[in-house]
Amino acid sequence: MAAQIQNPTVSSESEVYKKRPYVDGAKILMNGKVTPWEGKCSDVISPVFVEETGSEITIGKQAVMTAKESVEAVECAAKAWARGRGPWATKTVEERIAAVESLVVKLKAIRTEIVSVLQWEICKNDADAAKEFDRTMDFVVALIQEARNLDSSGMVCEESVHAIVKRSPIGVMMNLGPSNYPFNETYATLIPALLMGNSVVMKIPNTGGLAHFLTMEAYAETFPAGVVNFVSGRGRDTMPPIMATGLVDILAFIGSSKAADSLVRQHPQPHRLKNLLSLDAKNLGIVLPDADLEVASKECMLGSTSYNGQRCTAIKLMMVHKSVVDSFLEK
Repeated sequence: MAAQIQNPTVSSESEVYKKRPYVDGAKILMNGKVTPWEGKCSDVISPVFVEETGSEITIGKQAVMTAKESVEAVECAAKAWARGRGPWATKTVEERIAAVESLVVKLKAIRTEIVSVLQWEICKNDADAAKEFDRTMDFVVALIQEARNLDSSGMVCEESVHAIVKRSPIGVMMNLGPSNYPFNETYATLIPALLMGNSVVMKIPNTGGLAHFLTMEAYAETFPAGVVNFVSGRGRDTMPPIMATGLVDILAFIGSSKAADSLVRQHPQPHRLKNLLSLDAKNLGIVLPDADLEVASKECMLGSTSYNGQRCTAIKLMMVHKSVVDSFLEK
């Protein structure tokens, strides 16, 4: 019988345990205000156990919003959008960039807390948790530069057709990030949408979402009322009612095609909806006859098992040429 994988543990006498985080997520961000949540909350349990007793470790709690509050959130976003005439949508690109740069400063001030929560909630090691935050901030900086470049581009020419291109916001976006990279992947759609002038309803992932509760005040201080709204709780209770309002113009979703299809069907005008979907990743690793098998075996192993394979880009399938398959397996 294969050896059983043991639960990760930490000693109750260690400094790591004594410095464990606790995030009070009994609050909501809606219409530019962070307000206490008086309704039901769910405890957030770390996958790390106490070494001496085997007991679970509670590292926070989060608000369990209902359909009513979820619909209120998207209504706030729609009001802020105001059919493209809202204060955020009508700002210049440079004005929006300045706001996002201000947000980055606020987020970097709580980097330690965010990294710690990522470690404890989704069991990332020190390096991976720090890398997720730092990569995200680097990504935002790159986005800002790209937004400036796009805004300053003049006349373009394609196949002898000359045109002046002006990019405008689309409306209200609902984005849902995954549990394995809850910070990085959520920001991959959140920040571009904000830079372009859209309003956002962000669904906090049930697992990996505590980091977002730490950022609520930063968003409330940075953006006009209703531009950024957070929704927490069960996805099945909160997301379909939001889609059914017809107020969502953009759906950004990472997950299964079945879940995405179900959400899209809730929209009264699904063909008007713009979808940004990353679904059912089945990434293929291909090893050809002339491959360096030392390198190939190492990279295939790393690509399939890094972060326990819990990455959208992880190798799920391998195709190895029959002429080298035996040698590859030996490696």
